[in-house]
Amino acid sequence: MTTSTKTFEILGHEFELDQLNDIATHGMAQGVGGFIYSSELHDIFEANEDSILNYLDEHAFNMGERSGVQMVINALTNAVYEDVFYSMQDIKEAAVWMFVELMSVQILQRNGHPDWT
Repeated sequence: MTTSTKTFEILGHEFELDQLNDIATHGMAQGVGGFIYSSELHDIFEANEDSILNYLDEHAFNMGERSGVQMVINALTNAVYEDVFYSMQDIKEAAVWMFVELMSVQILQRNGHPDWT
């Protein structure tokens, strides 16, 4: 007997609830297949830029931020020293990771995961 495990698609990648819980709990920096290399993250951002930025804007406005991009920059600034230089690639990578992390929490909440209800 096989059991089917429900999967959820985020930016063209399939995830099970346990994987989403790991992402929501530990973040993307832990290393998530398909979201590790700069070239992968660049391609994902370029293919999904509008969806990513619109979703981040929505969350940013709900949190009192001016925009999704500003929220990403603030997260980068809080993660390291203030005077560090950020490239557009750094911002794109962080935006993809933030998008996946926020989507993971949202999916977990909508599906009644005990850690997120």
